[in-house]
Amino acid sequence: MHISVNSKAVNLTPGFKFDLERRLGRMYRKAAKSISQISVSFSDINGPKGGNDKLCKLKLTLAGQPSVLIVTKKDTIEKAFVEALKRANHTLFRTLKRKQQFKRTSTHRQDESKTELSA
Repeated sequence: MHISVNSKAVNLTPGFKFDLERRLGRMYRKAAKSISQISVSFSDINGPKGGNDKLCKLKLTLAGQPSVLIVTKKDTIEKAFVEALKRANHTLFRTLKRKQQFKRTSTHRQDESKTELSA
């Protein structure tokens, strides 16, 4: 699992960037087999004008599944990241649960067809 953090027109301190990478690594450790890459990018929509304009894009590239892209806009990059992380967790959990249910259903159907053939 590769983690990258980028920013456009937003100054990220090396400590903040390191904390984000560490937090993402810990949070998605159990799902590392399913996630091939995590990308986080920050941008400031209005520049120095201020306001509710910090944008966070969090992209989870999944193995064998469509990618999960979450875009949030808040007044600080920290709030935008936390909101994106919450939404990404919810979406990832739902996606992986569906994948697991599909595997169970298809395995169950294969087992039924084998017993029908042998009877």
